[in-house]
Amino acid sequence: MKKINKLMFYRIILVIIFLMLLFACFQNINYRRNKREEYLFLGDSITERYKIQKYYSNYPIINSGVGGDKTIDILENLDNRVYKYNPNKVILLVGINDFTHNESVDYVYNNIIKIIEGIKVKFPKCKIYVESIYPINDSWSLNYGSEKSPGVRDINDKIKEINKKLNKYCDKNNMIYIDVFSSLSLENGYLKDEYTEDGIHLSEEGYKEATYIIKKKVFY
Repeated sequence: MKKINKLMFYRIILVIIFLMLLFACFQNINYRRNKREEYLFLGDSITERYKIQKYYSNYPIINSGVGGDKTIDILENLDNRVYKYNPNKVILLVGINDFTHNESVDYVYNNIIKIIEGIKVKFPKCKIYVESIYPINDSWSLNYGSEKSPGVRDINDKIKEINKKLNKYCDKNNMIYIDVFSSLSLENGYLKDEYTEDGIHLSEEGYKEATYIIKKKVFY
C-alpha cells in the first residue's frame, strides 16, 4: 500500500511538472505573438541609410526604410513594412521620390494619409510621428536628373506645400509633426550643402541634425 501511494505521489509530481512546462510554453508563445517593437522608422532610402543603431543605441528600433520607395510602395506593402513588427511608435518619412517623378501634392498627401490611417486601424494605440519631407538642392539634378525631370525649385515648392498640409493634419488629429525641413534648408528652401551627399540623401552632418530634432520630439 505504501509502495502504491509512493508511486502515485511521483506520478502526480510528474503531471504537475508537465503541466507547469506546458503552461510556460503557452506563455512564451503568447508573449512572442503579442511582442511589440517599440519604435519603427518607415520610409525610403533616406531612412534606409539612417544609421539607427548608432544614433539610438539605447532603444529597441526597427529600420523599415527601402531605397527608391514611393508612397504607393509603402501603402501597398504595409503588412511587411509595418504590421509584422507590431510597433508601438512609427516615425514616417516618405514622399520625395514621388515628387522627383512629377507626382502632385494632392496625390502624395492622400497616400501619406492612407498610410497613417492604415496603421491606425491595425494598431489603434500605435503613436505615429510624421516627419516633414526634406528639401533637395541643385546637386540632385546633376546626380539624378534628366531632361524629363522636374526642376529643383518646383520640387521644393511642392515639399513646402505638402509639409504645411501634413502639419495641419497632425494638429487636427492630435499627432506629432516633426519639422526637420526648417533646420536642413536655406532661406530659399534648398537643402544646405553641408547636410547632403548628393543633393537629396543626407550626409553624416545632416543625419546628426535630423537626429537632434527627432530625439526632442520622440524620445524626450
